[in-house]
Amino acid sequence: MALTRAAVVACLVALLCLSGTVLLWLLTPGGADETSEAATADPGGAPAVEVVRAWDAQRSRAWASGSLSELEGLYVDGSRAGRRDAAMLRAYVDRGLVVEGLDVQLISVEEVRRGQKSMVLDVTDRVHAGRVVGEGVEQVLPRDGADTRRLVFRLVEDRWVLDRVADRSDRVGQAS
Repeated sequence: MALTRAAVVACLVALLCLSGTVLLWLLTPGGADETSEAATADPGGAPAVEVVRAWDAQRSRAWASGSLSELEGLYVDGSRAGRRDAAMLRAYVDRGLVVEGLDVQLISVEEVRRGQKSMVLDVTDRVHAGRVVGEGVEQVLPRDGADTRRLVFRLVEDRWVLDRVADRSDRVGQAS
């Protein structure tokens, strides 16, 4: 009898928590769309996670279209990381290949430092999905292990572009 009463109380508490979460989400002006708009309306004030999500989405589009100019526009001029990324895309495009559906799963985004024109983040992520396609080719990308990197973004002409990338660790969860 006491066990049944405890189970009913636990279910009611869980239901109230879920209802409260949904209610708060519905009452938040703009819901989830508001933070995405913040990354474009006021890029200097955009939350770090939204900057990374927007940047990843633009990179995914560049890889899917095979657009080197679009990809290069995501990096500070002369960025070593940008040159490496462009060289990889160029190698794919030269073979008639692109990467569709590139999806990077963000595991954590930690803001290390933020100034008026720069942002330093420690980001843990992994390639979650994508496939290499071309004439006669369709190969699913292997799922990647999680990596942590330090990303340095610069605000250039009201857009966050990537300046530098540095590895912070080997695969997360593996011995170093």
